[in-house]
Amino acid sequence: MVVPTLATEPQKLVIARVDGQPVTGADFAPYLQAYLRSKLYHSGSPERMRALADEAIDAFLIDKVLAGLAAARGLKIDEAEVEKRLAGIKSRFGGRPEWPEIQERLPKLRQEIETDLRIETLKREPPKTAADTSS
Repeated sequence: MVVPTLATEPQKLVIARVDGQPVTGADFAPYLQAYLRSKLYHSGSPERMRALADEAIDAFLIDKVLAGLAAARGLKIDEAEVEKRLAGIKSRFGGRPEWPEIQERLPKLRQEIETDLRIETLKREPPKTAADTSS
């Protein structure tokens, strides 16, 4: 069996485990690209890129854990908010040449929006106290 390495198959490399489930480079790559776009207007130094990649992996893994907690709690989301965010994507990208590619990804984008909304809901919940968990 060939074990993937960063040099040979970075997309298959398991970079972490969350709740026992492997997280691969392929899982992380789109998040990293979006994170870097949000933080950099132009290219950065190798040191800055490494620092941002470290920040991104931390944020990505925290989001994975929070998504698991939100799913376990069965948090409800506002379907109207999901539709509003999808409409924003459609209005922003609908007239662009890359729209057909984006349109194909709408089901995945919907899932990501739903997960984001569950995480946002979880973050707004008041923290559980010892009294909450003892009953």
